[in-house]
Amino acid sequence: MEYVPLTTDARIPEGRIPVPAGCESDGQRKLYFAAAEVSRNSSAIGRFFGVEDDDKVLVPGKWGDHLGAVHVAYGESEVEVKHGDVLCWKVEP
Repeated sequence: MEYVPLTTDARIPEGRIPVPAGCESDGQRKLYFAAAEVSRNSSAIGRFFGVEDDDKVLVPGKWGDHLGAVHVAYGESEVEVKHGDVLCWKVEP
């Protein structure tokens, strides 16, 4: 497995197969493992890590075709991050 960057329109690149993580509460819309970078000094992230700078931290999240972005837990809510990575099965050369 490897993390693969989403395309500019928040899709998985052609030929890649995402690793399933489950589905939405409706049981229909599939979810996949993902990750995205957020600023450490914002909201609860900065307080949790005890940093004052503008470094980024990689946060696990979820992605689905219906979401249009990677969703991560941020502070006390779920936030969309357009430029994230989705865990996909590794393509052997």
